Amino acid sequence: MNLTLDDRNMSSSSLNMSSNVCHVDKVIQSQLQGVTLNKSEGASECICLKVINSTPIPVSIGTYSVSWRRKTDESSPYVDTVFPLPTVNTEYSFISVCCLVIRMNSSTTCFLWWQVM
Repeated sequence: MNLTLDDRNMSSSSLNMSSNVCHVDKVIQSQLQGVTLNKSEGASECICLKVINSTPIPVSIGTYSVSWRRKTDESSPYVDTVFPLPTVNTEYSFISVCCLVIRMNSSTTCFLWWQVM
């Protein structure tokens, strides 16, 4: 059996999070919406999440789904593929970011450091 990958049209993607995880951003949009992938291409998204309450046990992130169809068959409905996301260990750690700006004549120097408590 010879399998070849056709070009793919991406309709949307979404993240269905567990109750202990939330988005950092207030508005979340699919970064894959309207993207067409050629046979040899891949795609990725970057979503910033945070755990609502730190727990000593692993936390399930949830599931990620992507809606797609073959470009050569645009009369077909989109297919939803759902991927389970891993469980992660969480711990609370406060991170403080500080920036000291020094201005001398026309040049500006910024010293950036962070502290984990």
